Amino acid sequence: MLEDVQAFPAIGNDGLLSGSKGRFGASRASAFFPQERTDLHLVLATAFAGDVRGDERNAWSRAGALLEAHRHYVGGGETDRALHLARYGAHLLLGMARDRSTRAERPEDYRAAADIYEAVLRQGEGAVGRRAWAYAKHYLHYNRYKSKRDLVEPLSATEAGYRESIERWPENGLFWSRLALTQFLRGERALALATLQEARERVPEHTAAHHTGKEWLLRARVVQRLLGYEPPRVVDALLVWGSHVPVDLRERNIDGQLTDALERGWRTALLDVPGERPVFLHREITVTICRAGKKHVCALGDLSVSGRAGDPMQAYVEAIRKLRSQVDELRRAPTHTLDPDARTHKQRLLSGVDIVASGLLGSVPEATWILGKLEVEGETLRVREVGSRACAFDLDPSVDRPLLTDSHVRLVRVRTGAAGEPLGPALEIGPPLAADPARLWEEWRQRMHEADRG
Repeated sequence: MLEDVQAFPAIGNDGLLSGSKGRFGASRASAFFPQERTDLHLVLATAFAGDVRGDERNAWSRAGALLEAHRHYVGGGETDRALHLARYGAHLLLGMARDRSTRAERPEDYRAAADIYEAVLRQGEGAVGRRAWAYAKHYLHYNRYKSKRDLVEPLSATEAGYRESIERWPENGLFWSRLALTQFLRGERALALATLQEARERVPEHTAAHHTGKEWLLRARVVQRLLGYEPPRVVDALLVWGSHVPVDLRERNIDGQLTDALERGWRTALLDVPGERPVFLHREITVTICRAGKKHVCALGDLSVSGRAGDPMQAYVEAIRKLRSQVDELRRAPTHTLDPDARTHKQRLLSGVDIVASGLLGSVPEATWILGKLEVEGETLRVREVGSRACAFDLDPSVDRPLLTDSHVRLVRVRTGAAGEPLGPALEIGPPLAADPARLWEEWRQRMHEADRG
């Protein structure tokens, strides 16, 4: 069939035959009889299409020829066949966009690629096909993300776009990989790890682009990208890598990059891993994880606390557990009973660890009693604390509003914060207190004793 194509004149952009050479010499297509023109178009369409129907998996590799077939089916009046092959025009646009993106040197180059992908999407999923639409949707948001200085869209929109592409092409491991990376960048570590787990269940075993299998896409590639960010996301990379044993030279290189990053350490004011209560710090420290014989040792900077275990992640977990244990023990211990080294260590830990945010303050009551007075602001009734703080607390919806307001001092029970401080709302309002100071003091002591026991 292709020999027949070479015998005809060149094809113009309007889909008509033109040219000065070929079987019909200098004749213009417009000089043919209508039936001759129709027959020529159909011969050319058949030649370009060959044996491909247009819906095979490998049809995309012949998009250019199929697009020419589409044009000649239009000229020959074969509407159904023309419409069936029309989507390959979108594929040529996808190729153009991909070329723009891979050759990009400036943010505006990524933006130009994104504009082409957006034009493909406007044709609709039905016109371009499910996977082609998913491809365009994914790379629209990828290129918008890459044009960072243009501030095209927030990461939340990138994540949403990646999800839409996965809904239509859930077998694509690269799409899942980029979705997880976006979630890591947004600080959604647990969600990112869950995404990678879901991907392992939904992405079939395959050999993808550049001869990479799904485990490379969902583990090694993710770790490689996480370590390439500035600053590197070392803990995220360690969580993704887990106890994986490298299977080839590329994976051994990434394992080496991760080991180097752990030994260099990372700066952080939050010690946090899944399954453990986080520790919040008042200042950043440098955390390092190094091999020591057959073990790994995690050192928590100038806090002088370390953990040892068989693999890096477990060493990090052990260090966090030991830090929490030592802070809790030293917080409870009377300072005068400690030896000089222990006193210094206590001072070091209590000045570095935020014991309130870390939940290391011990048992804190859910509510406490204050002295307060009722006050009305418009239609709103509040309790004003008596004393230098003079904080105002709203009433909890469950509290019955007093029928009458007065200026008497009352005992009021309010909800507390993490450190036991009164935060409100007011949970209970007592009756007016007696003016006798002795009786007032006695009632106050009784209520505080009840709060301590509760």
